[in-house]
Amino acid sequence: MANSARHLLVVDDEPHIGLVLRPYLEQLGYRVSFARTLDEARSALRANPATDGLLLDLHLPDGSGLDFLRDLRAAPPVFQSWSSPPKARTEFCAKRAGSAPPS
Repeated sequence: MANSARHLLVVDDEPHIGLVLRPYLEQLGYRVSFARTLDEARSALRANPATDGLLLDLHLPDGSGLDFLRDLRAAPPVFQSWSSPPKARTEFCAKRAGSAPPS
């Protein structure tokens, strides 16, 4: 059976934040994962693009949480439909990224 809990990614370099937030968020029904750097957050979002929400520290060791948020908002959304043929998915993603579809 699939886990239907909404997924939150908490990005904070202070470990105690996770210790405080996790029980509370899980009690509210969320599935919670953590990243301690922006690089870890990028990897986590690539690994689980269906993340429903992000709690983001503004001052992280490898950059600004605000800059990261701006980057996320500027990136074109990528939608995948498993019912679409692979060529249609590729063309859609290419158009969203502003490039010509492959021949």
